[in-house]
Amino acid sequence: MSKETSKLSYVKKGARSLKTVIPMGVVNQLELKHGDILNWRIATEDGEPIVIMRKVKRQKK
Repeated sequence: MSKETSKLSYVKKGARSLKTVIPMGVVNQLELKHGDILNWRIATEDGEPIVIMRKVKRQKK
């Protein structure tokens, strides 16, 4: 398991949404590519909120 960090920034000035960069270690481990879809879930572990992110498997056409 790797530990990575990234910094949040606004999508655009005055926006309420935030964005971040997915660290290359995560990109490599999950074999992420441009256009992939990610599924985000919030859970609780030891009383702390955690985020679980998974790559959505593409259906074969």
